[in-house]
Amino acid sequence: EDGRLGNGAVLPRTAPAPVAGARRFGQISAGDRHTCAVTLAGVPHCWGSGADGRLGTGNLNDKLEPTPVTGAAGFSRVTAAMDHSCGVSSDGSAFCWGRGTNGRLGTGNENTRLSAARVVAG
Repeated sequence: EDGRLGNGAVLPRTAPAPVAGARRFGQISAGDRHTCAVTLAGVPHCWGSGADGRLGTGNLNDKLEPTPVTGAAGFSRVTAAMDHSCGVSSDGSAFCWGRGTNGRLGTGNENTRLSAARVVAG
């Protein structure tokens, strides 16, 4: 459903299938209805349900294949959660995107973010 498997389809699978594209990932995280991963080159990608901006691709569209997170590069890891995602850049800076309710993105407000936004120090 929603393309969360990243294989270009929305049908469920009963056996492992490769993620679409020729990218090589060093780290991956599965969320509620989406998945995010970091390529070996440090570029975070997300796919699946685009609701609430959880994919960070600049819009609310579902993605059936890995799509780069807008405004993000040099990442070492990423975590996909319920309706948002966060990542850490190689310099230790944290970034989040998606639904900002209850300040969960750490950006100083409750705004939904459609692309990576730096977490502010508190």
